[in-house]
Amino acid sequence: MTGPNVFVGCDLSDKKAFLCVLDLRGAVIGRAEVRLREPELTAWLAQQPRARVVLEIGSHSAWVSRLVKRLGHEAVLANPRQVQLIARSQRKTDKHDAELLARLGRADLELLAPVQHRSEGLSEVPGREAAPGTSSAAARESE
Repeated sequence: MTGPNVFVGCDLSDKKAFLCVLDLRGAVIGRAEVRLREPELTAWLAQQPRARVVLEIGSHSAWVSRLVKRLGHEAVLANPRQVQLIARSQRKTDKHDAELLARLGRADLELLAPVQHRSEGLSEVPGREAAPGTSSAAARESE
């Protein structure tokens, strides 16, 4: 398996994903703001070459990281407590945070103190109905 062709920083809010794409040299070659729903993210990610996608752990990171992997990309989950560049940034914007995540993912994964979700169980995926007999709260608790 070869390495990534691009590096994507993905900053997730409640309604949108802010994305920054870097090439192998570290130049910004794209930015996007995508609704945080499975169909929209799938469409955007499917257009990307093999990528390392870096996300911070958060309420949507479980289902987004599974989607990233399902589409053939590498998903790296950054520990927000360890990523001080983002937590203490004076320029705290979604666009800037996405670029920092991409740059850290390109430079050295150890800087991200990568973590993994405990469970691959149910999760609430915007744009997709919950499994029959489950509630949104039960789905969130299973992560």
